[in-house]
Amino acid sequence: MSMIESLFRKKIDPVNLFRGYVGMYPVAIAAFRAGHPDFDRVFRDGGTFWIGKTGEDGWVLGQNLRAIAAGAEGLRSFRGLEDCTEWFWQEYEKLGYCLLDPHHENAWKERFDQKGKWKRRCRWCGAEHRRKLNWVVKIERFEEWE
Repeated sequence: MSMIESLFRKKIDPVNLFRGYVGMYPVAIAAFRAGHPDFDRVFRDGGTFWIGKTGEDGWVLGQNLRAIAAGAEGLRSFRGLEDCTEWFWQEYEKLGYCLLDPHHENAWKERFDQKGKWKRRCRWCGAEHRRKLNWVVKIERFEEWE
């Protein structure tokens, strides 16, 4: 069983990985895996995660995990990516999709429990956020003739 397949059998909420990108997340990942059954490693490039395989020449051939769920096709090749497969799955079990989106930029309604008007808590990783209202005062310069 591949790492990806085992992900969907875990007790954690597997929907987290692809929620918000496609309603039927297994369809996207299954379609990708069907065409690339040997892609079973996860690589890291900064905060971006890729699923793929390493060639004998050290190049990584793969695709961005978030892009797969969004329906992206095609592969990219890279050099110098860090293989973080074991670490990724351990952290994913704790954080779910929040590992791919740690700043909670994708704020789907079902992702948070609202606690009053000013607080919310992420259902997947437990992070709490306070609402902050910001004001922008816009000063415009314009020309006027008398």
